[in-house]
Amino acid sequence: MLELLAGSAQAATRIYLMRGIGGRMFSSAMDDEAAKLRRHGAIVTVGDWTQWADFAADAAAHPNDRIVLIGHSAGAWGAAQAANTLAARGRRAKVVGIDPLCMAAEVDAAVNAVNFFSTRCGLGGGEMAGARNIDVSGYGKDHIGIAADPRVQSRVLAEALGRL
Repeated sequence: MLELLAGSAQAATRIYLMRGIGGRMFSSAMDDEAAKLRRHGAIVTVGDWTQWADFAADAAAHPNDRIVLIGHSAGAWGAAQAANTLAARGRRAKVVGIDPLCMAAEVDAAVNAVNFFSTRCGLGGGEMAGARNIDVSGYGKDHIGIAADPRVQSRVLAEALGRL
C-alpha cells in the first residue's frame, strides 16, 4: 500500500527565474513574478543569468518535477542554455523568454519555448530562434520596461503555469 501511495504523488513544478545583465536594477520584476508563482504552489528559485548551469543541474536532480525556465534579457539566453542542456539529457523543460536582446538565444527543437519581445528600444528585436515569438512592442514598453509590464507578467504567469 505504501508503494501505491508513493507512486501516486503529484510532481512539483520547479520554476527558475533568471535576471539579465543589469541584475535587479533592470530585471526587478522577476522577484514579483516569483512571489506570484509561489502563491500558485510552485517551487521557485530566482538568480542571475550566469547561474544557468547550476539551475540546469538542480532541475536534473528532480527528474519527476515539471521544469520551467524563465529569463529576462540575458536571463532568457541563460534559460535557453539550461533547457538545451536538459534536452540533451532527455529531460523536458519549458522556456519563457522575455526579450533576449543582443544575446542570440536559441532553443533546440525538443524544447517548448515562448518568447515575448519588443523592438522599441532601437537595438533590434529580442527574438529567440526555435521559440514561439510574440511581439509585445505595442504595449509601449522598451527592452528594460517589458519585464515589469503587468500585461507581460500576466502572460508569463499563464505560460509558466500551463502545460509543457
